[in-house]
Amino acid sequence: NICKSSHRGILLSQKVIQKGSAHLKSDAKAAGFFFFASFHAASLLCEANLRWLKDEAVSKRVEKILFSLEKATGKVVKEVRRKR
Repeated sequence: NICKSSHRGILLSQKVIQKGSAHLKSDAKAAGFFFFASFHAASLLCEANLRWLKDEAVSKRVEKILFSLEKATGKVVKEVRRKR
């Protein structure tokens, strides 16, 4: 849930950067990077806990979700960095 919430926060930050007030852009960029850090911290904890999970199907499903979120998150952060 933390990974999904962080991903949503990154997307929201991106929208504010694109469509929001010029005065909010730097704040939205900072928030986006904090969400990015939160996403990766939670992702590391999930990956560590998956090693102990005995249900292989659930483990694979969670890994797939994390991978897709990480890929999407990375794309958004690269886009935000370009808009400096």
